[in-house]
Amino acid sequence: MYLQSLQIERFRAFRHSGVSFRYPGAGAAASGKLKYPNINLLLGNNGMGKSAALKAAALALMSPVLAATGYRPYWLVRREVDKSPMDAAIKAHVALSAQDREGDGGPAPNTPVLMARISRVRTTERCVFDPALATPVWDPMYSEDSAAFFFVGYGVSRTVESPAKVDSSLRRRLRHVRYERVAGLFEEHATLMPLTGWLPALQATNLRRYQEVEMLLNELLPEGTDFHGKVLNGDYTFSHRELGVSFSALSDGFRAYIGWIGDLLYHMCQCCPDGAALVDHQGIVMIDEIDLHLHPEWQLVVLPTISRALPQLQFLCTTHSPIVAGTVESANLFLVVPDGDDETASVLTTPELEVHGLTADQILTSSHFGLVSTRAPDFYEELRRVSRDVSRGKRGAATRFMRMTSLGAAAANVDGE
Repeated sequence: MYLQSLQIERFRAFRHSGVSFRYPGAGAAASGKLKYPNINLLLGNNGMGKSAALKAAALALMSPVLAATGYRPYWLVRREVDKSPMDAAIKAHVALSAQDREGDGGPAPNTPVLMARISRVRTTERCVFDPALATPVWDPMYSEDSAAFFFVGYGVSRTVESPAKVDSSLRRRLRHVRYERVAGLFEEHATLMPLTGWLPALQATNLRRYQEVEMLLNELLPEGTDFHGKVLNGDYTFSHRELGVSFSALSDGFRAYIGWIGDLLYHMCQCCPDGAALVDHQGIVMIDEIDLHLHPEWQLVVLPTISRALPQLQFLCTTHSPIVAGTVESANLFLVVPDGDDETASVLTTPELEVHGLTADQILTSSHFGLVSTRAPDFYEELRRVSRDVSRGKRGAATRFMRMTSLGAAAANVDGE
């Protein structure tokens, strides 16, 4: 299953917005015109609704089983000033594949639609699945081990559970598997499955699948870091700059990245049929702040890396990084901006400006990020003042301006002393 389009009504920052996404085998992707056909990257200021868009997508995608997951909505319905409470609604048009066809679900709808409605009564909200959309086609969602309708989501609190506390059966009793896979988008305390919580058992019972996981992990890791499956004191070790480092001793950036990668591969292995390759597994992966804790050098390659290693997965990501934004084409970008008809609301839109290959400074001062300057505000104001002095012919102003704008100005005194 892939997300073709999303329509959001009265949800968080959105009053009314709709957008179509990129996914493998669709449009420009099918014709080979798009370099990374499975990447969708959302840009926008804090509070505009990037994370809300991912949550909306997740709610719509699991809408047939939402009432059974135990999820309780909180402040999702948009609060309008001096207006009666209204429901929020999210509609997702999806593309189905053979992976989504199981049992005797009957013929798939011509245009498969999933829709979640959040009803608000005073301060209480509840999720409702439109019974008009109910069809046996969605029945595999009730199966915890089904590969059909695969989707996962990761929020910014990507904490990996302590291996000593892992209890897979308890996890499934606490949350429906469909919600467990996206719980991190809604709950700060939701934890990810550690590699040591499932990979040793996989190695003992299914060596071929284990080898696939090991190969994918190494494809997804940055250059200079390798995974060899070695365990030390109950923790997997990674070769980093020719030194063996346990997962718990890795930097925040490595643990945040390997954490969601390992959790994703875990869920893929849980439902990928025997005989099917993990690299061919289809589905949707949502990642809030893909650049979380990543050094700029890694930000330059993170999207190309996941796109190439897992080409059949559709990625919906958010970022604040101009470096990440510059690694993809404008067709992969989506802006969350103020609604032209209502500045208190946000809309999702596609940009016209191409930023692929531009420098971080160029992207930050483009309409995508809207900065006037990337210089420190006090330095920028002083630079403007000196610029005015130059235009007035003030003695020494031109020399001072040149010193301030030279490559070495960051480390030099602006007075040249």
